Amino acid sequence: MKKIALVFPGQGSQKIGMGKDLYLNHKIGKEVFNEIDHSLSEDLSKLIFDGNEQDLQLTRNTQPALLAVSMAIIKIIEFELKKKTEDFVEVVLGHSLGEYSALCSIGCISLSSAANILRIRGDAMQNAVKNIETSMVAVIGMELEIIEKEIDQINKTTNEVCEIANDNCPGQVILSGTKRLVDLISQKLKSLGARSIIELNVSAPFHCSLMKNASLTMQDALNEVVIKTPRIKFINN
Repeated sequence: MKKIALVFPGQGSQKIGMGKDLYLNHKIGKEVFNEIDHSLSEDLSKLIFDGNEQDLQLTRNTQPALLAVSMAIIKIIEFELKKKTEDFVEVVLGHSLGEYSALCSIGCISLSSAANILRIRGDAMQNAVKNIETSMVAVIGMELEIIEKEIDQINKTTNEVCEIANDNCPGQVILSGTKRLVDLISQKLKSLGARSIIELNVSAPFHCSLMKNASLTMQDALNEVVIKTPRIKFINN
C-alpha cells in the first residue's frame, strides 16, 4: 500500500545555494530550473544559487524559487524510481505557496503555469502592503486561546492589524500584520510566558486581512490557469 505523504514548504524555508547540487549533478533537475528561468524570462537560478539573501527573500522571487527546488527534487525522484509521483504517493499537500508545488507534483498544473502564477502571487502580495511596515512572527510555547484573547484585548488604531495567520500545531502559532502592533502583542505574549517569539524570514505579512487586494488579483489570474483534477488525494489549505 502507498503510505507516503508529500508536504511542500512555504516561504521562510529559502536560502541561498538551495538546490544547486541538484542543478549540477542531475540533468533532470537542471531542466526544471531552466524551464522556470525560461518561463519567467530571467535567470532566477543564478539568484537562487549565488545571489543576495535579501533579493531571494523578496516574495516575488521566493515563491517561484521554492517551487523550482521542490519540483527538481520531485522530478529526480520520479526519474530514479521510473514512476510518476501519484504511483508511489498517497496524498500531497503544501503550506501556502507549497500548495502550488503539490499540485504541480501530480500534474494538475504545469511547471510553467505554476512559476508564472507564483510570480503574479508574489507581486500581488508585495504590492498589497507597499509603503507599510509589516511583520510575521512565530509564537512558540503558548496556547492558541491565550493568544486570541490578547489580540482581542489590545488597543489598536484604525490601520493597524495583528491576526493569527497560521495555527501550525500545538505550541506554534504565526502572527501577521503591521509591525508596531505585531511587536506590541509579541512583547505582551512574551511577558505572559511564551517560550520564544521568532521573527520570520519573509517580506510581507501573509495570510492576514492586509492581503485582501492580493486575493482579488489572484482570483483574476487563477481564472486564466488550467488546473486538472487530482488523480490522488490533495489537501487544500
